[in-house]
Parts: sequence; structure tokens; C-alpha cells
Amino acid sequence: MSKIEEALEKATRERQGGGHEAGGVPQRSSVREAHTAVVAEVAVVNPDPLHLAENRVVVASGPSLGASDAYRQLRATLMLAADHQRLAFVVTSPLQGDGKSITTLNLGYAIAQELQLDAVVVDTDLRRPVLAKFLGIEGQRGVSDYLNDPSVTLDDVVVRLAGGPLWVSAGTVRLHNTSELLGSRRMEQFCGELRHRFPTAILLFDSPPILPAPDAMTLVQWLDGGIIVVSAGKTSRRALSDAVRQFGANRIAGVVVNRSDRSSYGYGYGYRYYYGGYGYGGEGAPTAETGEKDG
Repeated sequence: MSKIEEALEKATRERQGGGHEAGGVPQRSSVREAHTAVVAEVAVVNPDPLHLAENRVVVASGPSLGASDAYRQLRATLMLAADHQRLAFVVTSPLQGDGKSITTLNLGYAIAQELQLDAVVVDTDLRRPVLAKFLGIEGQRGVSDYLNDPSVTLDDVVVRLAGGPLWVSAGTVRLHNTSELLGSRRMEQFCGELRHRFPTAILLFDSPPILPAPDAMTLVQWLDGGIIVVSAGKTSRRALSDAVRQFGANRIAGVVVNRSDRSSYGYGYGYRYYYGGYGYGGEGAPTAETGEKDG
């Protein structure tokens, strides 16, 4: 059994047992300096809090709900990864419906609320873009527009969300030749410019699930690794194993186990996060669970 499969099985046992371990949130080893590159003035949008709550973007709602705390614990682990210059991640899943898009948005909000670290969330699920809908900001241009029109600039497709250092690129145009576009030099240029403009930010790219499409594997070549979202009680071990094999275990920074039982949290989104031992942690590295040990 792989470490990721062991992590999923462990989360399932804990979901059934309901146990929690106490722990403190790890402190960052250093406070990041301000941007060294100038971020141009971009449009600022203010999503409706009620709309966010209805779409399960729970971290933005303010109160420390159980699910919000889980995302903040996940954020703490990614902050440690950022200290090692791993800043840009594909967020994907084995199959559709595992919660990857909601995870991406909530994690982005959790990172931004730290205030020491900016976050940029990019909708690169060009086949089924949903982030704009979840945020209630339809009508914005996104990565599809950037890839299809050489005259479109980064400033045209990125907006800042009011209330924190969180930027998003969330268009609504659906495309079909997505793998070719995500593997193009234009996409490489987009990722490079995003890194240059946001040199200290965590970059999260919501991408299509692994098994139905090659997009996530294509996109990760421009980034630092992948975060795999699985749904406890829904994602089969076979689907997870196939996804890990196709994506490449050495590219996986961690796995988020979406605890889908609705009795745990009001929004039905409890999470465990396992990090290390899959790729960046190295062979035989311990599997740390920030939801328990770090927060």
C-alpha cells in the first residue's frame, strides 16, 4: 500500500472514530519581505459573503468553523513548503466531484488571511471553469482569454479580492484543446510572469481531474508540484492509485482527504492534510498530518 493510500485509510479510520490530537500551529521561520516586483493596479472585486457561504467558501465567512480551521491547518503546511521555495501547485483530484475547486478557493483565502503570505488562485480547469461562479464574479476574463489572444495581458485576467492579499484569475470561457494550450509557450509565459509579479505568493492552479484528462500532468511542468484532493468514502483506492501513477508520485507534494460526512461540520467539508513522503518529502519521509499535529 502506498503512503497516499495509507493516508486515505488513516483518515477514514479517524472519521469513524472521531478522534483529534492537540497541537500548535507551527510558526514561520521568517517573515517574508514585501514584493520585490511591482504589482500593477488591477481591478478589485468584493464577493458577496452570503454567496460565498452558500457556495461553501467557508474561510471567507469569518467565524472559525471546523472546516475553516482545517483549511488554516492546511495553509500552515504549505507555508512550510514555501520556505523551501515550493510556491506553485496544481490542485487536482482523481475524478470529478472530489472537491478540488472548493479546496483551492478556501485554501487561497486561508493563506491570504495569514497576511504574511499572498495567494493567487488561478482557474485552469478550462474545460469546466467554476471558480468565478463560486465567487459570484462572472464576467471576468481568465486564462482562456490569455491563451487565445496574444494582446491580453496578465493585468487583464487577474483581479484582487477585497479584504486581503488574495488575487484570482477566474474566467468562464470553456475550451476543448486544453492540454495543448496548457502545454504551450504562452502558458509557460503566463506562469513565469505570475511568479515574477508575485515572487513570495503561494500560487494555486485549479485543474481538471487526472484520470479523465491529461491537463494536470501537462500543467505541472511549469509549476513546483501537485496537491491531490480525494473524497473519503467516494474515491476508490483503484482511482487513487491510477491517479498517482499517471500524475507521477515524485510530483505530489501532498494529499487532501475531503471528509465528506456532513455530520462533522455544518458545510459538510472536513479536511485532513497529509504532507511528505510522496515526492518532496523524500523516500521514507514521515507522513505529517497538519489537521491533527499542527493545529
